[in-house]
Amino acid sequence: MKMLAMPVLFVGLMAVARGRADQTLPTRQTPDQRLLGDWALVSFQRDGQELAPHGLVWSICEETITTRLQVSGGSSTKVAETPYRVIPNHRQSAIDLIPHYPPNQGKVVKGIYRLQGDTLTCCFEIIARNERPARFESAAGTNREVVELRRMP
Repeated sequence: MKMLAMPVLFVGLMAVARGRADQTLPTRQTPDQRLLGDWALVSFQRDGQELAPHGLVWSICEETITTRLQVSGGSSTKVAETPYRVIPNHRQSAIDLIPHYPPNQGKVVKGIYRLQGDTLTCCFEIIARNERPARFESAAGTNREVVELRRMP
């Protein structure tokens, strides 16, 4: 039962924008090529609370982020596939997620990201303010999620 709770929690991460009006994406942007590949979840904070990231992987391709749960023996189970885009010429590196599943189906979830070596950090708003986070923080009451991932070999 605990094994199932974590994938559901991570799917919740991918669908963080609650109650926002449906929005459509502008023309597809070229992804940041440095993001492409497999990333293991190292830490996950939501509204100031640290949550356990056991075995979760983001596979970032040109148009989607696929979330998988790695299980013993090297096999994995696909949990969710989410279209995304990076926003060029933004004051920070900006990323938008567009989930195809409830509760945020078809809505744009705004975030920021930073890439330092083999570490990718993302921060997403989780309330309906439709604002992009300005900092990588998830203190209690901020209604943000911060995800840290490490590039897999």
